[in-house]
Amino acid sequence: MPRPPAPPGGRPRAIAALLLWMLFCALIPVGPIVMFVGAKNLYDAHRPIKCGGKVMPEDGPYTCFTGYGARGYHDLVRDRHDRAEQAPYLLASGALALAIGVPGIRRTSRYLGRIQRWATSHDGRPSAE
Repeated sequence: MPRPPAPPGGRPRAIAALLLWMLFCALIPVGPIVMFVGAKNLYDAHRPIKCGGKVMPEDGPYTCFTGYGARGYHDLVRDRHDRAEQAPYLLASGALALAIGVPGIRRTSRYLGRIQRWATSHDGRPSAE
């Protein structure tokens, strides 16, 4: 049985497909994580502000010591509002990562499989080329 023709593009296209396959593999788990962060920011937008497990009063001399330094109630409200404004963009970018990653990995896997089948297809004799 003669060896089938090589896939188009040669070695540079095969290397590019392998690199793209790794990129698409990274996009697939990142998409749901980013979407989860966006959904959590939307969920937290209307919840009371807590510090140390206790609800902070709106007015008072209380300060919450976070990993970003001492924060007052209004600083925490501003941060939460900023995160709530970013939430739709996080949801959309996570969905876009999934929408790019899943078809991309299917297409590159199909191409890499074709290369692998071509590379391993021979009849045991050296080729006359």
